[in-house]
Amino acid sequence: MQPPLSDLLILCPSYGSLEPQTEMCLREYRDAGARTIRSVGVSDIALHRCVIAGMAETILLTRNQSADVARLRWVLWFDADMCAEVSALVDLRSQAILAADALQRMQAREQWPAVSGRYVQRSRPNMLTAQAVENEPPIVLSSEPRRELPAVYAGMGAMLQTAEAFLTHCAEAEHIDWGGRSVPMITAAGPARRASGEPTWNSEDFAWCSWEWHYGRGVYLSTVPFGHVMRSVVRPSEGAALSG
Repeated sequence: MQPPLSDLLILCPSYGSLEPQTEMCLREYRDAGARTIRSVGVSDIALHRCVIAGMAETILLTRNQSADVARLRWVLWFDADMCAEVSALVDLRSQAILAADALQRMQAREQWPAVSGRYVQRSRPNMLTAQAVENEPPIVLSSEPRRELPAVYAGMGAMLQTAEAFLTHCAEAEHIDWGGRSVPMITAAGPARRASGEPTWNSEDFAWCSWEWHYGRGVYLSTVPFGHVMRSVVRPSEGAALSG
């Protein structure tokens, strides 16, 4: 019998050390069979995600062509200040499968969507790290009791997608040389303007989600709660709302 996370590749970019709770979680995930990739020392988070994506792309393309090892079928972005039980990752994967099935029934799509764990912002513990996508219906997983996943732009701190969708995202991107390594420019961050003309800042999370929506895969907010480690672990409350 395979360990519960043996098909999971976890990407954990961090500028410095991990939060102790996060380090403990990653050990538990490895004990449950997951493969983890750490990268450190790149201060720009958008570039950092590109660097670690290049590492993951190489591992997936190499490992999944080998008949001697178990395939890595899922990729989880996991920030250096997140925490969750192994069971939460299993639940997140189950919801991703249900979401893809529901999406294909609704819209005859073959693409697998990304699913984001539900957690709150560092500075606003009553606000989820997700913003609603206008005019995009939720995915209904079940009607009794009614469970649905809203369409969102979301933080990448606990975001899951299939390895196939991850590799497709990498293949859609331009690649650059970074220290002798091929790096897919999967996301970026920088100044932008709202539709109203007001200046704003587009985070790498927003850019990543926008890309997924542009190519028809989409991003949906799971019901699975994750902890965002601050001075203590903070999990979303019953009334936590989407950010504005």
